[in-house]
Amino acid sequence: MLAWGSLLLARGGKVRAAAWERDLTLRTLGYSTDNGAYYYYNTAPNASYEQTMLRVAEYAAAARLPYRYWLADSWWYYKGTPARGRPGGGVTNWTARPDVFPRGFEALTAATGWRVQGHNRYWDATTGYARANGGRYSFLRDRGSGYALPVDAAFWGDLLRNASRWGLAVYEQDWLDYELDHFAPLTQSASLGGDWLAQMAAGAAASGVSIQYCMSYSRHVLASTQLPPVTQARASDDYQPGNDQWRPLGTTALFAYAVGLAPSKDSFWSTPVQPGAPRYRAAQSEPRCRLQAAVSTLSRGPVAPSDGIGLSDAALIMRSAAADGTLLSPARPATKLDAFLAADAFASDGAPTGEVWFADTAVSSRRFGVLLAARVSAATAVSQAQFGYAPGASVVAVEANSTHRFTRLGAGGLSLPPNGELDFRLWNLAPVERNGWALLGEVAHKWVGVSPARVTAVDASSSGGMEVAVRGAAGERVTMSFAPPCAGPCAAGGQPEATVSVACELPASGRALVRAPEGASPCAAL
Repeated sequence: MLAWGSLLLARGGKVRAAAWERDLTLRTLGYSTDNGAYYYYNTAPNASYEQTMLRVAEYAAAARLPYRYWLADSWWYYKGTPARGRPGGGVTNWTARPDVFPRGFEALTAATGWRVQGHNRYWDATTGYARANGGRYSFLRDRGSGYALPVDAAFWGDLLRNASRWGLAVYEQDWLDYELDHFAPLTQSASLGGDWLAQMAAGAAASGVSIQYCMSYSRHVLASTQLPPVTQARASDDYQPGNDQWRPLGTTALFAYAVGLAPSKDSFWSTPVQPGAPRYRAAQSEPRCRLQAAVSTLSRGPVAPSDGIGLSDAALIMRSAAADGTLLSPARPATKLDAFLAADAFASDGAPTGEVWFADTAVSSRRFGVLLAARVSAATAVSQAQFGYAPGASVVAVEANSTHRFTRLGAGGLSLPPNGELDFRLWNLAPVERNGWALLGEVAHKWVGVSPARVTAVDASSSGGMEVAVRGAAGERVTMSFAPPCAGPCAAGGQPEATVSVACELPASGRALVRAPEGASPCAAL
C-alpha cells in the first residue's frame, strides 16, 4: 500500500512527510467543538460562544492544558434555510455571526492565542458571494439540490486570505459526499470536481492555510495527491460519547498515510460523565476515555479533546503531549497488522481477530515500536517478524496502559491475551543494545515511549549505559526509562528485572542529554 501511495505522490509532486511539517494541528494539542463535543451547538450558561471559548481558554490555562488551536464547527457562520431532504442549510456567508462572536473572530484569537480549524459545508444557492445574487464571484447553482459551487479561482484566494487574518490555520471542507451526491453538475463533468478542489488548494497555499477533507470519498482522497495544502482527512465517523468510531482507524489510516494524509479520528471526552450538555442523553457517558486518548495519539493525526469547562482529566490528556503542547506521537500512524486484516477478511479460518495495530519510529538507526491490542478474540502471539524486526533480534517490551508489565520477546513473540476495550494493552517495544541496555522512553507518563518529537538521538556506550538526547519546553520534567542488561534469574528465564528511570528538568534551551545509569551527571544541558 505504501509503495502504491509513493507512486501516486511522486506523480503528483507531493511528499508524504510534508503534511506534518505544514500543519500545526498535526503537531500540537488542540480543543474541539465538533459533533460529539460538549460545546457543539451549546454554550456555557447565559454566555455567548465568545464568552464560552474565553472561559474554556481560562480553564485550560489553569489546568495546564497547552492547547494551541481549536476547532470551530458549523455553529458560527451564516446558513440558509434547510430544504427537504437536506441535513441543514448551505453556507450563505462564511463569516462569524455577531451573536456568536460579538467582537469578531479576530478579538477571540487575540485573547486566546489559539489558531483556528474552521469548519465549512456546501454552499447555498442563495449565497451572497455569487455574482447571480449580487456578489463578486462566479458560482454554479443547482435548483434541484439548492447547492452552489464556486468556479472562480479568485474566490478561494480572497476567502482564505481574509480568514487567515482572524487566525485560520486549517480549512475543514466537510460534507464532501453530500456535495458530490446531490450537486448535479459534479456528476455531469469530468473536470469540474478536480478544478474545484485545485482552486481551493491554490487559495489555501497562497495564505499558508492547510486543508482537512471530511466525509470524503476515495476520489477526493486520491485527488489530494496533487494538492500539497491538503494535509489530513477524517478517517472515521463522528465521535459521540460512548460510540466505537475509533475502530476503523487501524485500517483507514493505512490508506490515508499511503497518500500523504494524516488520518483524523475526531474528538473525545477525557472523563466518563459530563452533565449539562443538552445534545446528549442524560445517561450518555464515555467509559473508554483512555482508549480514545491512546488511539488519537497513535493515529498521528489531531489530538483534540472536547470536554466541558472543569470536566477534563488533564493528566490523561497530557499523556499525548509535551508541556508546550507538542504531540508525542509515533513517526507514522498505527495500522492494523496484516494477520489481523486477513482474519477480518477470512473469519472462517478461525484465526483470532481484534484491533491489533502497530507503529514504528526510527531514531539513530534504531527501531522502536508501539502496539495497541483491543477486542482480541482469543489468546495469540505476535512474532518479531510481524513487527519488522529480524528473526532472533533482541527486543524488550513494556505495557504502558494498566499492567506496566515488562518482558523480553523470545522465539514465541509477544503474547496477547483475549481482551475488550477497557482492558486494552499498549506495548512499547525497543531493541536491546550490544551492551545489554534498552531505551524504553517515557512509558511511565506517555502513550508513546520514544517519539521523534521528544527523542532526537540515542547512543549506547561500549562500557555500559546509554545516552539519550531529548527536547521539550524549558523547565519541563522528562522521565526516561531504561531496561538494564539481563542477568541472573532473568537470563535463566525467571522474572524480569526492574527498569531504571532517570528524571531530567530541561534547561532554558529545552534540550538535554539523559544518561543511564545515572552516575554523577544524569542530565546535561545541550
